[in-house]
Amino acid sequence: MPADDASASATQSTEQLSKRKRNEQGSRIDPAWQYVFDVNADAKSSKCKFCSKLLSGGAFRLKHHLAGTKQNAAPCPSVPDDVRRQMLELLDFNLEAKEVRKNLIRPGLGVNSSEASAPVESVQSSIPNRGKKISNSNPPLPNRRQSTMSQLLKKDLRHDACRGIARWFYNNALSFNASRDDLFGEMFELVARHGPGFKPPSYHELRETLLKEELKEVEGKLAVFKEEWKSVGCTIMSDGWTDRKRRSICNFLVNSPRGTSFVESIDTSGVIKNTEKVFQMLDNIVEKVGEEHVVQVVTDNASAYKAAGERLMAKRKHLFWTPCAAHCLDLVLEDFEKHLPVHKTTISKGKKISNFIYARTNLIAMMKEFTNDRDLVRAGATRFATSYLSLARLSEQKGNLMTMFASEKWRKSSFASIQEGKRIQGIALDGRFWTNVVNCLRAALPVVKVLRFVDGEEKPSMPFLFQELCEAKLKIKSNFSNMEKRYKPIIKIIDKRWEEQMGKPLHLAAHWLNPRVHHAKGFNHNDKQLKVGLYETVERLARGRDEKLKIMEQLTEFHRASGMFNSYGAMDLLDRKHLADWWSDFGDDVPELQKFAIRILSLTCSASGCEGNWSVFERLHTKKRNCLLQKKMNNLVYVMYNSRLMRRSCKKVEDIFAEIDSDDEWIVEEGAENEHEGQVLVEEHVDITELPVGDGSNGTNMVSVEDNSSAHGSKTNDIDIIGQAIQQGFYDDDNDGMEDSCNFKDGNDDEDEDLDINIDPNDLM
Repeated sequence: MPADDASASATQSTEQLSKRKRNEQGSRIDPAWQYVFDVNADAKSSKCKFCSKLLSGGAFRLKHHLAGTKQNAAPCPSVPDDVRRQMLELLDFNLEAKEVRKNLIRPGLGVNSSEASAPVESVQSSIPNRGKKISNSNPPLPNRRQSTMSQLLKKDLRHDACRGIARWFYNNALSFNASRDDLFGEMFELVARHGPGFKPPSYHELRETLLKEELKEVEGKLAVFKEEWKSVGCTIMSDGWTDRKRRSICNFLVNSPRGTSFVESIDTSGVIKNTEKVFQMLDNIVEKVGEEHVVQVVTDNASAYKAAGERLMAKRKHLFWTPCAAHCLDLVLEDFEKHLPVHKTTISKGKKISNFIYARTNLIAMMKEFTNDRDLVRAGATRFATSYLSLARLSEQKGNLMTMFASEKWRKSSFASIQEGKRIQGIALDGRFWTNVVNCLRAALPVVKVLRFVDGEEKPSMPFLFQELCEAKLKIKSNFSNMEKRYKPIIKIIDKRWEEQMGKPLHLAAHWLNPRVHHAKGFNHNDKQLKVGLYETVERLARGRDEKLKIMEQLTEFHRASGMFNSYGAMDLLDRKHLADWWSDFGDDVPELQKFAIRILSLTCSASGCEGNWSVFERLHTKKRNCLLQKKMNNLVYVMYNSRLMRRSCKKVEDIFAEIDSDDEWIVEEGAENEHEGQVLVEEHVDITELPVGDGSNGTNMVSVEDNSSAHGSKTNDIDIIGQAIQQGFYDDDNDGMEDSCNFKDGNDDEDEDLDINIDPNDLM
């Protein structure tokens, strides 16, 4: 027994001596030791060179201290990044060696501990120069619970990489929204697949080689679009807009059921008001796409475009010019504001509340305390839709705003003592104002609902426009309790725009040929307006007398639902199939009418595919970029926009561009100059089909504009925006002593036809 004690004591003494020798300065081979000072001669403690912390123990604790893992030792706050990375690598490498050792000695492998120690020693000896790798023939144990050092190292390396990417964004003034693009992540996946030493593309490659390759790929993808044009036809869409330098630019796109493709972007600064030049421009685009494929050309209602469209129809006998339905509906909303005094006054007061708050940073903060961090401004698809949706947002926040303006915090603020603040408070606490807001929304929101439908691209909208507008008018009548005196001026404005601008033959023919509508109870197929529109469409689109006569004869079979139209469950599938597909499946008995109907029912009725943040293209029309040849510039636009359009078509999302300018009439930033841009975030969604609106009392009511009888039965989500706020001039329009925001008109709005709408003053009482 004493002999055993002596042996154990000797063994313990030997281990302590061995450990002490390893820790002595001359015996230290671990790279971590170079970063400490010895405190005493026996080397039991040391001091970190970077933070002067006293450390006890060996190299393992020291490495955790320098790596900042917060395991086994407190992290060093002053260690340089390169030293920290080195320590993480060492810890990670030692952990890998430990896993190898576990695999070698686990039961069933038949390897003893002495045999297993050899590979570990060879691994450890290679640590300083990292010259060798551990074989992958013995992978780590699966489902390891503890976090490996490799994860810490990757996190550290990712942070450094992100810093470099961020610097590139900052130095080149790139929009942060670029990081939301799917291609942003895809780009780095491809770089990571390449591995270390990746050489980024050069200026020449980006400008020449790669651009040509991308152009070729885009054209290849668009080939399937062009094939569809041959069978179902297409729509040429045109949109004119004005950039911040007051240049007029027009973009042309082609739409078919498969999606929208970009054709060309033209600087029209010297063309926009010249009918002859606009006609030549439209005619050239038709020629480029192919007249035999084009069913209609859709533009806005500017007088030059309207005249040019009529000339185009005179020259090319088998296509239509059609005004953009979204633009026409926006003009309906403008007419509400222009011809209905309650709308004009209410919108003006709503802008005053919004402008007053958004012009003062401290007041914005106060407002968000009461509104649960929600904004008062909400963007719509068009300028005047934005006005009414912003009124809806104000109404939604009615209780919160009234609470704010009646609060102690408001009374103690400097804003409450100024004259303008008192006026704004008076508006916000006036029950009559909130009652008028409700009445404005009752009239406008059904129209906004139709506008949003035609502005979407989920399915062709031409077959549903007539029905949607009829349902909107019924909804307006219902919102005003079917009291003619209250809804008559509103319906009169809608009917006037329809008669003068929207009620084109294509709209009427599409309505007649829509099987969901035609075979619904109560449909009047003998309505003269519908029949005239249908016959005019047949007259224009039919190629030759024989085809025209066959189509006219076959209309009866469709109306009577005879043959295949009444077989194989055709009528049961009306609501389950897209209209063009339904005609393709069940119209074989009437081949000429089948082809004709498919071409009509596959059309869009607006140029909404053109809408977006056209400022993306602004840089491509500047002299700064003219170092590129004109052809190269066009190729760049062509590739950029078509790539976005194709990805949008796959994703079924509304916005091509992440940034969409908000209406400056509703947002004003403090201290802004006339051309200075600020940013106001507008983030929240509010479904316009069911908005909480105030009724002039203390509570709120739900004014629903959802109509389940809608022919299309779908809703389009709203677009979230990051707005650019621009301070404009002011005027006092309603003589209440407060300045009103001036209207800022984009594109060709100033050339829109102002209809003569005579409203009986007695109807407004």
